[in-house]
Amino acid sequence: MNKYLYLKQKNHEKDNVKYPPLLPYAYIEFNTSISNPANITASKDRSILDVILSKFRRCLCKKTNEGKVTIAYLDDSNSNFYEDGSPAILTGEEGDVMVYFPEFWYKGETTSKGYRFNFALEQIDSTWKHAPASLVGAYKAYIYSEKLYSRSNVESTGNITMAEFGSCARARGAGYHIIDYQQHCIIAWMFYAKYLTRNSQAVCGTGKGDYTGLNCGSTNTLGITDTTATNATSNSSLHVNFLGIEGCWGYKCEWIEGIHTHYKDNKVNVYDKGDYHNQAFSNIVSPTKRQFDTFNSGNYIKKIQAGEYMDMLASNILGGLSSTYFCDYGGSFSSSSYIFYRSCERDSTYGGVSYLVGSKPSASATYDYVGSRLAFDGTITVASSVSVFKSLDVL
Repeated sequence: MNKYLYLKQKNHEKDNVKYPPLLPYAYIEFNTSISNPANITASKDRSILDVILSKFRRCLCKKTNEGKVTIAYLDDSNSNFYEDGSPAILTGEEGDVMVYFPEFWYKGETTSKGYRFNFALEQIDSTWKHAPASLVGAYKAYIYSEKLYSRSNVESTGNITMAEFGSCARARGAGYHIIDYQQHCIIAWMFYAKYLTRNSQAVCGTGKGDYTGLNCGSTNTLGITDTTATNATSNSSLHVNFLGIEGCWGYKCEWIEGIHTHYKDNKVNVYDKGDYHNQAFSNIVSPTKRQFDTFNSGNYIKKIQAGEYMDMLASNILGGLSSTYFCDYGGSFSSSSYIFYRSCERDSTYGGVSYLVGSKPSASATYDYVGSRLAFDGTITVASSVSVFKSLDVL
């Protein structure tokens, strides 16, 4: 039992009063028969959910070696400062501005009502899946000199192919890639765990009503404070902010790796991450790879695949609306090798946290309303102090 659970259990047993033992996990449960998006219930003791949510923080990140980075956390209430109060430079001189995704374990289950998403701080048994610690760009991606960055005060890059976004991310070194399917799923899980509703636009806003003209960094003074339906509207000069992820939906869509359809398979191929976007399922090397049926169409999501991996991929797109069930658009096609994008462009009612569409037939296609986001999986070390972090070179 880790330190948090040990202290929590001891506090639970104080005053010699006997209570039922605490569960080492917490869950959220969906009733799939109810169209009201606020149909999510949480376990009576949800403190593990709150601990996991509290670990999502903005940071500055510097590469220190191949597959290794060092981070320094930013002030949760204002990203212009480090957590010790000293000023932070967010335009590249002190590294990439990222959001730390903590390590946890998860397990999906089918229930009489629909499905249950379970979360734990440590692996309970072999049926629990691992979400390793990772980093996701706090901003939509910016390409400079054929490399991908997450920087403030620049216009995020669009009109670039998925293949080039991936190449520019991997040019940063081992561990770097564009945002992947599992990270997309985690963002959705955390929203549902935090707000117990599937209507993300009604909570955090729609975002700007265009996909150009708003630089990265509009939420710097918010830190990891979520925007609202009032302050992140189509008329505002503010990106949507959720978990410190600026532009979490809206403005530009984001190419995503770890999921695609292939004409030979006639299925959606899912593998969390990796550069397999034009490969048949048999060629994908991943212990988590799995397949799902396609729709050859798109519409508002009524149900998701869920299952043991808690897949945030539509399983039913008939009968949903922008204000019912998942409230977001989803779909997939299989007549070619289609790639996926998340986030939805502009302030369309099509999309919030669960928006995921596989409708672009080539990784070499470009669209001015589609960008991406830098991500990292590898060894992440927290600097012992801000001064130590600042002394590190920006590689």
